[in-house]
Amino acid sequence: MNETETIQQLFSKKKILDKEKLSTFFAMRDLSNNFEIIKEQKNISAGLMPPLWLAYHHKWSLLIIFSVISLLLISLSFWLFLIGWISTSMYCYLAQRELLVSFSMLSGKAFSIIIASNNLENAEKTIRELNPKSKFKYSKLEDPQPISENTDNLVENKNEENKISNTQNALV
Repeated sequence: MNETETIQQLFSKKKILDKEKLSTFFAMRDLSNNFEIIKEQKNISAGLMPPLWLAYHHKWSLLIIFSVISLLLISLSFWLFLIGWISTSMYCYLAQRELLVSFSMLSGKAFSIIIASNNLENAEKTIRELNPKSKFKYSKLEDPQPISENTDNLVENKNEENKISNTQNALV
């Protein structure tokens, strides 16, 4: 009964948002708890100006490749450049999430969690609640708190649990 009451109290304090106001966010994480959050929504700027969209998302290597190929195409023919621009714009618009996820995976990140939230800041807060050591590249949240002294006690207790006797340790 006590557990049910605490769940009811916590649920009554929870703010429930309308489903129409929520967006889906994909959180990608590496081994040192650096998170990258990708919003599941098409952005028109990816279709109109792919170089600006790539610069906004800090995909510098793809931006350099795009610029070099654009310069080569415009030196060959304006019409060839125009065809390349249109096809790249369509690809960037249709495959936005896949491009961002692929580059995150190339940088050593893997899928961590999918969150429904109304904005990026609340998504970051939710991730920080689930993983207190999470770090974000550009965030309005403060830096994560350092590891507390309680973890040192846990390591010492774990070492004590592995002892067979006072003179020998168990291999675990």
